[in-house]
Amino acid sequence: MAEEPLRTTTFTLTRADALAYERHRRRLSPGRAVLLLLWLALAGLVLLLIPDNWSGKLNMPSFWALGAVLVTIQYVLAMLVWAFNDIGRARRRVPRAHEVTLEEFVDRIGVTGSGIPRYVRFSDAGRPLITASHIFLGKPHNLIILPRSAFADEAGFDALSSRLAAAAIAGVVIDPPAATA
Repeated sequence: MAEEPLRTTTFTLTRADALAYERHRRRLSPGRAVLLLLWLALAGLVLLLIPDNWSGKLNMPSFWALGAVLVTIQYVLAMLVWAFNDIGRARRRVPRAHEVTLEEFVDRIGVTGSGIPRYVRFSDAGRPLITASHIFLGKPHNLIILPRSAFADEAGFDALSSRLAAAAIAGVVIDPPAATA
């Protein structure tokens, strides 16, 4: 006899859910920080190449104001490139909105989307990324995205996220609270 899930939920996974992961994932790593600083320094190089009659002399306020404008433009361009990169990654992760079924068991979750069902044990899930609006579980190439809107109530989202977090910390399965009828 097959074990019955504690809770079964069906929801629509959208590109916005994938974009939430990509935006959260994008942190300013040391490598990105160096690239950003080099990119912003390029604005200083451009400023030095502008003729004095346009930019003013080196210690004039007009020179520094133009420099601030150039650095701001460079920064905005960098943020636009990163944003479009995030949108492209989200588009590849979730090409179109599709229905997903989540089954919660005592020691694992099952996710059925477009394809074969995947079952992930809490003890094998690794450390989940829990935000105010989503639970992200697994590695980036094999990610499970669970939006808060997928749950019928706040208690369901909070219960699953606390069970996942506790299992990640302890490395053991935490018994769920008694199922309500």
